[in-house]
Amino acid sequence: MITMQQLQHYKQQLQKYRYVLGVFVLAIGSYCLMSAQHLIF
Repeated sequence: MITMQQLQHYKQQLQKYRYVLGVFVLAIGSYCLMSAQHLIF
């Protein structure tokens, strides 16, 4: 049985990782876009 405090802590960790993951995906996405533009033009 997990306590509410543990659950809250886990949720905070998840939000932090989701933010990092979002930035990472954004960086990869823009890099792919730039590469695609070079291929097209």
